[in-house]
Amino acid sequence: MIGPLRCRSRIDGTGNGMHQCGSSVCCRDNPMGDPHHMATETTNQIQSIAEVLAASFSAIAVSRILGEHVPDSTGHCRGCWYPTTASPVWPCRLWEIGHEAERIKQASPRP
Repeated sequence: MIGPLRCRSRIDGTGNGMHQCGSSVCCRDNPMGDPHHMATETTNQIQSIAEVLAASFSAIAVSRILGEHVPDSTGHCRGCWYPTTASPVWPCRLWEIGHEAERIKQASPRP
């Protein structure tokens, strides 16, 4: 599940908080006008990348990605460390991709 984003369209104009519908995406950022369209696109991107990762990397490599991208005590990803910005809230996109790749690997028949 993708974590909530700040919505700039909130009625009070502050940009603070979740979008009123509870969506994790902002309807004003979505050219299609559907606040859930962007979440579907993101899910499709994660799925596509995970399929490539599952086909290209060993189960050990995928497990290592999942092992490095774990939450810290504040709920941020330990594996996504950037010297100039805060780490993303966990689960990060790389963990989501790795988790999906692991699921794909487990579901696929072994040659």
